[in-house]
This record gives sequence, C-alpha cells and structure tokens, in this order.
Amino acid sequence: MAKLTLTDLTQLSSNETSAVSQINANMALIEAAIELLLSRDGASPNTMEADLDLNSNNLLNGSNLQGNTLTLGSTTVTEAALLSGTGATGSVGFLTTSSPSAATSLEVDLTTAPFSLAAGEQLILVFNDLTITTDDDYILIRCSTDNGVSFDAGTDYMYQHLSSSATSIVANGNTATSAMYPISPSASEGLGNAANESLSGTFTFYNLVDTRYARMDGTANYTFANGNLATALATSTHKSTSAVTNLEISVPAGTFSGTIYWYKRKLS
Repeated sequence: MAKLTLTDLTQLSSNETSAVSQINANMALIEAAIELLLSRDGASPNTMEADLDLNSNNLLNGSNLQGNTLTLGSTTVTEAALLSGTGATGSVGFLTTSSPSAATSLEVDLTTAPFSLAAGEQLILVFNDLTITTDDDYILIRCSTDNGVSFDAGTDYMYQHLSSSATSIVANGNTATSAMYPISPSASEGLGNAANESLSGTFTFYNLVDTRYARMDGTANYTFANGNLATALATSTHKSTSAVTNLEISVPAGTFSGTIYWYKRKLS
C-alpha cells in the first residue's frame, strides 16, 4: 500500500487556478507524510506510534537500550526479574551491596527483599578488598534457621580448604566445625592485616532453602600474614536439612571492612 499518493498534472496553461490548487494540495500531502517520518536529527515529532518491524535485520551501533521488558526467543525478561535474578532459568540478577566498615558482624535476611530466596535459587557472594584488623585471622559464615534468633555453631558445619602460596600447597579440613570458611582458619594461613593485604573472591551457596544440606564453594585471592599471595579453593557444608533464613558474616576477633556484592541465580 502506497504511503503517499499525489495527483498528477497533465498541463498548467489551460486552467492555472486549478493547477495551482492541485499543486498546493499535493504539497500539503507531502508535508503531512514528512511529519510521519522519523527524524535523523531528532526534530519533533520523532516518536513511534506503532511497532517497528526490522524484518529480521539487525539494529546496529546502539549505545543504550531502554525499555520495560526484553523478549529473548520466547522468554520475556522484565526489569524486576533481571534485578532480582528471577528471570529465565540460568539468569543471574544483582541484589544489593553491603559495605561493612569496622564491623564485628554482618547479617542478611534471606526471606525478605532484596534477597527473597526461593527453592531452586543460588546465592552468590562477592568479596571485594575485604580487610581485617587482627593479623592472621579469617572470615566466618554462619547459618540461622530461626529467622536470625540464633546462628548455628558448635559442630554444625564441615569444610575442606586448599590453598597455594609461594611454592607450597596446603590442604586442611574438618567434618565438625563451627562455621563455613571462605579462607583457611588454620594458623599461618589466615589473612594479613598490613597495608594492601586484603581478600577478594566469589562464593556460591547451594540448597539454602531446600531440605538438603546447604553448601558453599568458591575461590579467593588474599595475602597471608607473612606477605605471600595466596589462592584458595574452599567448600563448606551446613549440616542441617532446615531452610536457612539468615546468614551472618563475622571475624573471630577485631573488625572487618570492605565491599560485598550479592547476586542470585535462578536454576528452575
């Protein structure tokens, strides 16, 4: 269907008045048609009033994509789903940032926003430049199953840890310990407290709200108290089949500071 239809003129001399009128009518149609076009320089109006079909062609060299929903294949992903990690299976969403400063502990509630953790979802924790005040110390992570009234300790956890520093590789573990450990709790394998000595790493928590043991594993880069750079692989298990409602991050002595980023991955 033609977007613009003009009346052709066959001559001008026989009826100039009619010709001028028809030319003006054609020009008015052209002006109206131009007003319906998108403007390259942004001159108004420059907004769509209907869907734009690219006919399987690409949209190139975009800078910023803004919208309310995004459909990938047959799956529609909303802004809220992207931010909360509740979009398509496998999607990861950013939840929030924690910024402890000279803190003895940090607690998060997994049952309320922005966490609102459900079955089939993983929690991802990213430490960025975490520092401690006590030399050769470590980080503890404990679980609560009673909405933060108490945090399991005693022998409710087990862990396995492998670290590589300088030319040595050290392994240690325990099947009955008091917390999850992102880095080794053994003497001489803890985090140093000197300038530029810090901990960064990523850890994933599994089965936190399921009826199976909750598990954490991940990797960390940090500096031993002797100044050597260490790379660590860590895994820990919370030996309870009750859903975890809260997590607590703390240190055995002194305080800790840094930035912690929280994410959520939807698995089903």
